Amino acid sequence: MKRHTTKAVSRATRTLSAGVAALALTLGAPSSALADDVAPADTPTESGPVVVTKTPVEPAPNIIQVELSTGALIGISLAAVSVSYERMFGEHISVRLGYGMVGGRRDKFGLGGGDRTQITGHGGYAMVHAMLGDAHKLELGAGVGVVFNHRETNHADGSASESDGTLIAPQASVAYRYQPEGSGIFFRAGFVWTLGWGTPLGIGLGYSF
Repeated sequence: MKRHTTKAVSRATRTLSAGVAALALTLGAPSSALADDVAPADTPTESGPVVVTKTPVEPAPNIIQVELSTGALIGISLAAVSVSYERMFGEHISVRLGYGMVGGRRDKFGLGGGDRTQITGHGGYAMVHAMLGDAHKLELGAGVGVVFNHRETNHADGSASESDGTLIAPQASVAYRYQPEGSGIFFRAGFVWTLGWGTPLGIGLGYSF
């Protein structure tokens, strides 16, 4: 009797162990399948092109430059050198203040000869510029210049005279200018018209910061 009882307990124990193992497998299967079928939320499923947006850089607002001008027309020739400071207001408007020295000759022709006048002077100017373009710009300008000048004239009759004066004259300009983004070398080349002095060619070189 005791032997049959022991065998029955052993069979019940094995049956209970098998049932527990089957239950464990049944409970673990959905969790494993779910892990295989569902991708993590932060895992990219598709790659695309990377777009890089370049932030525009405005030109440096301050410009220091040296400009040389020279020109000749019938009856007048001149040469000038000036130093100027220019302030940018945005990308397309600027104001420029400068000081320079000028020298030239004016010939007045007439019957039997003419007068020849040597002119030297110094003075300042103020101009407003409007520009089109980015680093390479078309520049248009307008302003006024004040020149304190000294004149020595040899007259046709052989006499000579000297005089001092002040010339206040309107100015206008058209030029090409190279002005990089941010700081850097600045370049300008164009024509500057001044009432009474013609339209010489001017070339400027400077630095923007």
